[in-house]
Amino acid sequence: MEMTDLLSRIIRSNSISSINPAIDQGNREVIDLLANTLGELGFTTEIMDLGNNKANLIATYAAVQVAWCWLAIRIRFPVTNHSGIAVPLN
Repeated sequence: MEMTDLLSRIIRSNSISSINPAIDQGNREVIDLLANTLGELGFTTEIMDLGNNKANLIATYAAVQVAWCWLAIRIRFPVTNHSGIAVPLN
């Protein structure tokens, strides 16, 4: 899958987190998409089910661990190597 295709699928996926139940949505579709894509790239993935169709994803490649945490409508991608030094995403 091309990067533009992946980004397009991520953007189209419902994943709004809100304290307003009327607009709150799960992120499981996006988490599954990322887990499958990263798995195809050689990552070991772990999905942590949070209930209500929500989850967090931990993806590990060699000694590098990537945590996908969904907070409100913001996404954080903390990436460090085994020494705790930030590693840029390619």
